[in-house]
Formats: sequence, structure tokens, C-alpha cells
Amino acid sequence: MKKLIFVPQKTDFSCGPACIETVMSLMGGAAGFHQEFIGNALGTAPKVGTDHRLLGEWCREHAVIESMGCNTYSGKGIAIANILNPFSGNGHFVVFLYRDSKVTRYYCPLLNRIVTMRTPELEWRNGAGNLKAWSVNFAFV
Repeated sequence: MKKLIFVPQKTDFSCGPACIETVMSLMGGAAGFHQEFIGNALGTAPKVGTDHRLLGEWCREHAVIESMGCNTYSGKGIAIANILNPFSGNGHFVVFLYRDSKVTRYYCPLLNRIVTMRTPELEWRNGAGNLKAWSVNFAFV
């Protein structure tokens, strides 16, 4: 059985590239796509992190996605989601693993662990508050 690889972020602003590397690893296609390479390609930078549009387009070009946008995650399967970081108040990319009306389970590259929390307590929005329930949803082929 293949070991699942969850990738911690290497800087305080590289959650997006770490999530992409994690998803690529889970899908069996991470060879050559490390977060430093991905971060450089996306223009990931201190204080601003990664633009969700660039992250989504990179995923569209390098992986098989089902959908992308606000209110598109079905609750099952793998998705990169932009949530509010409860520690900093900024946007934070995580890898959704499961979500229903009661519980959300996701991998947090900042904490390097799988987090389970009550869905009503999760703020699924970016730091500015103008992007709600946004995700890139992956298809396994």
C-alpha cells in the first residue's frame, strides 16, 4: 500500500504551494513539483502568499480537476480550500478531505496534521472576506 504523503509548508506564506504538492503526492504525480518550484511559478511571496486565481490555473494545467470556484466542493474527495487562519486572521490554503454539515476534516500544512472540526466553526473564506467557500476540486482518474 502506498504511503500517503502530506507536505508541511516551509515558510509562513507557502501554504498554497504546500497544498498543491500534497495533492500532487496524493494523486501520484508529485515528481518534480516541489513547493519551492510551485511557489516560484505562482509568485508566492511574504505578506501576500499565493493568489487563489493563479493557484487554480496552475492546478488546471498540471492536474485533473473536477471544478473550481465558490460553492463547488461536494464534501467528498480532495480539494484545496481557502479558509480563514484562526491564528493570523489571514487567508490560509488547506487540503479538504471530507466535509458535511457537522464535521470538516482537512490537512493543514502549517500545523502539519489532519484537523477535524465542527463545520459551523470553520470560517471558509479568505482573509479579506470577499471570497467565500472557494476551492479547487480534484478528480482521481
